[in-house]
Amino acid sequence: MHFATPILALASLASTANAAVVPAHLGSLASKDNQAQSACTSPAKRQEWRSLSSETRAEYMGAVKCLFTKPSRIGLKTSLYEDFPYIHSKLNTEIHFVAQFLPWHRLFLNMYEAALHECGYASPMPYWDWTQDAGALPASAVVQEFGGNGAGGGWSSPARPNPLTSCVTAGPLAGTTLTYYAGAERAHCLNRQLNNGTGGAKEALWGAADYAPANIARIVDGSPDFATFADRLENGPHGAIHNAVGGDLVPSSSPNDPLFMLHHAQVDRLWARWQQAGGAARDADFGGKRLDKSPATLQDVLPYMGLGPDMAIDKVMTTQNDVLCYTYV
Repeated sequence: MHFATPILALASLASTANAAVVPAHLGSLASKDNQAQSACTSPAKRQEWRSLSSETRAEYMGAVKCLFTKPSRIGLKTSLYEDFPYIHSKLNTEIHFVAQFLPWHRLFLNMYEAALHECGYASPMPYWDWTQDAGALPASAVVQEFGGNGAGGGWSSPARPNPLTSCVTAGPLAGTTLTYYAGAERAHCLNRQLNNGTGGAKEALWGAADYAPANIARIVDGSPDFATFADRLENGPHGAIHNAVGGDLVPSSSPNDPLFMLHHAQVDRLWARWQQAGGAARDADFGGKRLDKSPATLQDVLPYMGLGPDMAIDKVMTTQNDVLCYTYV
């Protein structure tokens, strides 16, 4: 079931709410030409989680909980919060290891931010700069504030069914029952299993080499085109964090874990950084393959199953345009 009108309100709310709380003098990550043609004149200023005030962090946590009180926008019997893992799981093969991975998640994140604003969160979407936690992920202040490790911790091989008994007992989702897991209905608590990324010695220190500052610099500074950059980012630090946090962050229903959105805001931030480093030409630098292996184009349409309007990739190639309006600091 599709609800067109409320969905458009979700997308537009992200821009209008952000503009209301952010000063007009903020710098731009987009080219001056694109900015001049854009409706975005007061971009939201997305900050790292640890730089937010305690009041803002508490407001964010409250908004996350609030999403469980809102009805589904796609006709499910579950909440608005669970629309996100459900859609992400259903579209799994269409949005991972394909060219639209980065643009699809960019707009998905914006829809989540708009939903948080509907729940009283008045600030821009924060991000989790996990490069600060390389080699010490379990001690991360971000991980700890979102509930820390699950009971028992450890690593579950993807080759074996996860018993889903590593319950997180603190943070915004403590005591919450989640409905979806890896494409199926499977009621469970929020699970985390912080580990070294593979369960073996190869990826010691929670896969730190993949998301350490040196590797991020190599990816951002050493990728000559979008396809190269996107492949290195998705298969390197992006995947390493999913695996190292473990539990609910591993399967296709990974938006179950509230860390997912902060993680993907960091992924989006790195894409914006790569675009900025290459100048205006990178605002339209896009390439790679579709699911059927045919060449992807900027006119390909991103699907959202009614959560938000389906949209051509060229509409979200920058963070400041008629659809999006934010920058990263």
